[in-house]
Amino acid sequence: MASKRTSRNADRMSAAFHEAGHAVASVIFGPGIERAVLTPNSRHHAGFTEHNRPDALGLHPLITAAGPMAEALHRFGPRPTQRQMWRVLDVNSHDCATLRASVGDPSAIAAAPLLDRCWPAVVELARVLDERGEVGEGDVIKALRGPAGTGGGSVRRRAAQRLSSGIVISAGTVPV
Repeated sequence: MASKRTSRNADRMSAAFHEAGHAVASVIFGPGIERAVLTPNSRHHAGFTEHNRPDALGLHPLITAAGPMAEALHRFGPRPTQRQMWRVLDVNSHDCATLRASVGDPSAIAAAPLLDRCWPAVVELARVLDERGEVGEGDVIKALRGPAGTGGGSVRRRAAQRLSSGIVISAGTVPV
């Protein structure tokens, strides 16, 4: 018998999509991640993504925008409205402030083309994150269907490996 998803489970899955969006964008744009974690007992946030560079969110605004946009796509469907985006950003004040500081406009809709191309990877990663509570860069690369062995080593080397492995090409992006 299938169990009903509770509001708490739905919130956890929204957080999983949010962190999966950040993680996929960070791997594609070059800094990569150490891990993405769901934090169900935190009063301050439902999860976080620990990037390989502390300035990763400010480094490329699409890394920041991909989290709220992935959450909005999960919650509202393939084309969330600006009002729906604001609902997501209202509860993700850190992302909103980072977007405002880096590009002046806290809209996360700019991440839609990237997520359209990588949506199956985001869905897979969110599923794994919901199940395990934590994922690493290797999980992101696996979800993106990258070759084994591209997670580990220096940030520069991993970026070069991702570029040569076709992950960047399939995402239609260029790392920073």
